[in-house]
Amino acid sequence: MLAFPFGPLLGGWLLNHFWWGSVFLINIPVVVLAFLAVVAWLAESQRQRGRWIDAGGVVLSSVALTALTYGLIEIGERGWTDAAVFGPILGGMAALALFVLWERRPREPLVDLSLFANARFTVGTVLATAAATGPVLASALHSATGNWNLADMAIIVLLLVNAAFSPRAGRGTA
Repeated sequence: MLAFPFGPLLGGWLLNHFWWGSVFLINIPVVVLAFLAVVAWLAESQRQRGRWIDAGGVVLSSVALTALTYGLIEIGERGWTDAAVFGPILGGMAALALFVLWERRPREPLVDLSLFANARFTVGTVLATAAATGPVLASALHSATGNWNLADMAIIVLLLVNAAFSPRAGRGTA
């Protein structure tokens, strides 16, 4: 949760004071600590034999996310009305719709859609997705204004809203 507001600030400071590769090197201590935490606290999982891989779900979700991501990235360069933006976004949305239809079929789906019947799960997923769009929001604001500080402030506001509403998200939905 701290990476969204402080990551761009730290990255900007590193770029202003050190070599550009330092923004990647800063992750090494974080990865080492995460690895040690996994070794210390995460139990070994048992492999389940004979599990079926939902290849259709993997392909459809990959196509959907790739097309949507590409379309969103191209907005900054080309604008909303360009076919190189509109086409991939529409294609990604179509692939996402096909993914949802596909996931109703397999015996072991990639995503168990029945989880979304639980309003708490759905609200939590929406809030987490909103928080995860912080880097896209920051990039769009930076492209539009050239100001990373404004982009960081938008992310901080998004995180504060998320923190304020997350505990209340499931109330009255059981």
